[in-house]
Amino acid sequence: MADASANPAHATNPLEGFELSADGEGAKLKVSTPCARFSLRLGAVDLPKAEKVFGQALPQRIGEMSVSGPRLALCLGPDEWLLIVPTEAAGGLVAGFKRLEATLMHALVDISDRQVGIEITGHGAALLLNAGCPLDLEEMETGRCSRSVIEGVQVVVIKFSLERYRIEIARSFAEFIRDFLVQAATDG
Repeated sequence: MADASANPAHATNPLEGFELSADGEGAKLKVSTPCARFSLRLGAVDLPKAEKVFGQALPQRIGEMSVSGPRLALCLGPDEWLLIVPTEAAGGLVAGFKRLEATLMHALVDISDRQVGIEITGHGAALLLNAGCPLDLEEMETGRCSRSVIEGVQVVVIKFSLERYRIEIARSFAEFIRDFLVQAATDG
């Protein structure tokens, strides 16, 4: 298992405090609540053990997700999950996987400092994201996730409902994507 800190010291979020209400477009943008993010790699045979540590089901098909309050598990590949938990739960998650190190072949990597999230809500949310994302977000099933791009930048798109999305992006592209979405909302 890769070394994941039990008390991650998170980098400053370049979008901290960002919020935009584009009422003309019916969409609102804001930075996601601070959280811990982990990349989990393991074989399907070990899912039951990992689910016990995580405290909820891990989806088994690419594009599926499970949500329990603020905890998200996104299946991004045949053996790859993005786990999102409240910051205060990070240490317990790392410790739980550490206890299984001898019996669970896996890699758990804290990627909290690598990514940030933006929430997009409102009746114009899909339209706004589609200004730069090739996915047909209105046709994407609710409760699904997908890797994609926005204006050429790799993102993970999470669809909670027709009017609520979240994108996870690399921290280094956060301001670029924010500016693109703000411009798209302004241009209408």
